[in-house]
Amino acid sequence: MLRLLIQDITVEKLSATRQAVLHIRWQGGACTDITVDLPRPFAAMCYPATIVEKVRELSQHLSNRQIVASLNEEGRRSPHGKPFTLAMIEWIRHQYGIAATSFKRPDEITVQQLAHRLGVSIHVVYYWIERQVIQARKFDGRGPWWITLDVAKEQQLRHWVRTSGHLQR
Repeated sequence: MLRLLIQDITVEKLSATRQAVLHIRWQGGACTDITVDLPRPFAAMCYPATIVEKVRELSQHLSNRQIVASLNEEGRRSPHGKPFTLAMIEWIRHQYGIAATSFKRPDEITVQQLAHRLGVSIHVVYYWIERQVIQARKFDGRGPWWITLDVAKEQQLRHWVRTSGHLQR
């Protein structure tokens, strides 16, 4: 029914203000202008700057799970009044480009480093991790594997590689 009354609508976005003007031209030739407020950006609605800065500060020395626990212990709530969750913190860090600190211990090496050191494929190292042949961990359950290797374990692995028919270079 509105199609019979309205000839066309032109939308003009005002960049100086968060508004848009709807220019409505009716079938009879009359024109009406309606000004409407545009919604705020989604990120600004969800998490205020104070929360983002707190997450940025805590991420320097805490994992995402620890950040969740810290914010909830302080009694902070999301803009919707809910306790913080791991997904919320991950989204804030992604949205605002808050990188994780390395959390690598001095005695740890990467999968690639161990593979290069022993002359094997990285897939062999992942196989050893899956079967718990070597000790490895992921920070906060995500990210790269960090491998702890003592001298005896490294010698054992070198012997396996040397004597294995499958792992020959």
